[in-house]
Amino acid sequence: YNLPNLEEDAPQVVFSREVLADVFLGNITTWSDPRIQDINPLLRNVLPNATIGIVYRSDQSGTTETITRALSLFSSEWNRTVGFGLSVDWPVKTHPALSSGGVVSTVMHNANSIGYVG
Repeated sequence: YNLPNLEEDAPQVVFSREVLADVFLGNITTWSDPRIQDINPLLRNVLPNATIGIVYRSDQSGTTETITRALSLFSSEWNRTVGFGLSVDWPVKTHPALSSGGVVSTVMHNANSIGYVG
């Protein structure tokens, strides 16, 4: 993730399985959502009221299969509506990227975004 307002020594943002799935589903759309704040109490007054940008692989990828398989296990809604595979129809299509390096670069250049790499 890229949250430029966090100090370098701030605690890392953590996600429960359910919250992570809801972020990628678009059910949680801002960093200040109470469900994110509840599991990050030390960041409660720091997480921005900003839209979460989703960075995803636009090419076929084993990394995409791995994350979507996990999200399918974490969330029955994800499993039912998106499923898993080398390429899926992402519910939130903010920032497509080619390759893992592209995901890293896109997250780094887009404030308030989150992505996945393997």
